[in-house]
This record gives sequence, structure tokens and C-alpha cells, in this order.
Amino acid sequence: IVMNRRGHTPDMKLSSPRWNLFGDVDDMEQIYWYVKQQIVTKDTPMFLYGISSGTAITVTALSKWDKRRVDQPERETPKFVASVDVSPGYDISKVLNRERFLWPYNDVLMTGVKDHFIKQNEELLRAHDNAAVDKALEAMSLQEIVDASVSFAGYANTTQYYEDTNPINEVRDITTPKLVLNAIDDPCCNVNNLYEQSPYPQHEGKTF
Repeated sequence: IVMNRRGHTPDMKLSSPRWNLFGDVDDMEQIYWYVKQQIVTKDTPMFLYGISSGTAITVTALSKWDKRRVDQPERETPKFVASVDVSPGYDISKVLNRERFLWPYNDVLMTGVKDHFIKQNEELLRAHDNAAVDKALEAMSLQEIVDASVSFAGYANTTQYYEDTNPINEVRDITTPKLVLNAIDDPCCNVNNLYEQSPYPQHEGKTF
């Protein structure tokens, strides 16, 4: 079962000014329950797979759901037998900068993101946040597009956005078995991201 991020499906415009380049955990949970209730049985084992930018939502979702299962055992929570992420970005507040997401891929994909997510929905998005659209269209990197568009993901600023969506934040809360694959020569998901010392206090100075 392939989950397209909101606004990512070809030739399907947004019906509301809501999209997140890294995906939305709430959207994914709704899809999970639809699959469980309408397509398979409640006991069907589920396996979670994420690739490249799609790894952000799979890691963030697992950290939230595995923690919720401990903190709120009475609440129904998505559960997977295992998970694999291929070519992750680790710290998404930095991963799409030009020095990490290398040429020519930043330029090639930036054009597509602007065309697909912003320009084809421009009238709808401008009615919600005109300044954010201007900033996104003027962006010189994919990271700048993400920073400019956080209001469309439901956040007041980039600080709130990355505190809630950065997959590296609460990675220690994941109890579901997870395999992470990262090629040494990946030009988009640079393996050096893995060896970066985390700046976040909860990681106690360890590398990712």
C-alpha cells in the first residue's frame, strides 16, 4: 500500500491549503486505520517502509506511536512488526540545504516541488498565506521551501514545526524493530549526517 503525501498525487490539486513536504503523521494514521478496518483484518501484520524524504514521517510516526502505546495503553495506536528506512535525512532542519543535498539534485527537485506543490495550488495557498507563497517561490534551496511553507503544515513558525516533525528528536522512543540503510556515496542523503554530533540536549552529545 503506497501512501502519497497530501498534495503529492499527480494531477490532483489540493482542496484545502494544507500540505507538508515531509508528510503528515495524522494523515498516515487515518490511512492506517482505514486499511485495518476496510482492507485487511485487525490481526494482519503491518510492515512500514520509508524512502528518502518519506523516511521522515515513518520515523516521526513510529516515535510518537511507540511512546503513545506506553503512555496511553488504553488508546488504540498503530502497530507495525518492523520497519525499514532507506536513504534517510536524519536532522530534517538541515538535510535539504545545498551543502548536504548536493547539486544537481537540489535544483532539479526544487523546480518540481515549486511547480507541483505550490504553483498548481497557488490561488488556494495565497488566500491562506500570501507571504509564505512568495517566500517559497523565491527559495534557493529545498530547505528554504520547507521553512517558508510551515504555515501550510499547521505550524506558526519553523521552531514549532521542527520540534514536532523532526524525526531525529525522539528517535529513542522507537521500540519497533527498525533497519536503516544509507549508501556511503548517496548524493542526497549524505552519510556524514549520520556521524554528526547531535545538538539536541536529549541526545547527550552523541552522534546520530
